[in-house]
Amino acid sequence: MHFRKSLLALALLATPSPLYAQASKDQWDGGFNGPKATRRADVTLGLRLAPALGWVRGYPNEASKIDDPRYLSSTHGALGSDYGFWIGGALRDWFSFAVGAEGIGVKRKALTASGYAFTLRTEFYPAWSLGSAWRDLGVAMDFGIGGMNMTYNGVQSADGGSIGLAGLEVFHESLRLGGFAFGPALGYRQIFSSSLRANVMYLGLRAAFYTGP
Repeated sequence: MHFRKSLLALALLATPSPLYAQASKDQWDGGFNGPKATRRADVTLGLRLAPALGWVRGYPNEASKIDDPRYLSSTHGALGSDYGFWIGGALRDWFSFAVGAEGIGVKRKALTASGYAFTLRTEFYPAWSLGSAWRDLGVAMDFGIGGMNMTYNGVQSADGGSIGLAGLEVFHESLRLGGFAFGPALGYRQIFSSSLRANVMYLGLRAAFYTGP
């Protein structure tokens, strides 16, 4: 009799409780099994090509010549181009992060300013919850380091040394073909160092490729 009671008690303990099973289903999964991506996921590649309008002024990268008007070079308003490339990951439909490279150049008569930067790029889609075409309206922020110099008739007239870059871009993925997305991009770049300052705006074409969903 005691042996049968012991077996019954052991069976009851070993049988999963319906309440426990329900509680297991309700446990938080850490957010990893969230909504399935519908527009952007996994690896992303991006490319931007754009005509630009900029203003650059700088000095030779020598302490005795910085801020001396005799050594100032300035493009005033000048036309040029901006191009960028990046690779990263789309962590959500509305958020991605990437590393990239960017080139900027403007020219006015015989004075040319050209530079480059390696950047960290964050893209997000603030109107995602509104649906429809709003899901493809994005904002990007870029921060990087690089270099820029100015030449007059091919002879260097200003050197920015190590420059910092900060930028903001608004874009729209207006056309989608499979994993590809194309659309316009409007952006602003500020470049700065102790011997050079630049402000550049551009309006051009952006193309991106997503490996998912």
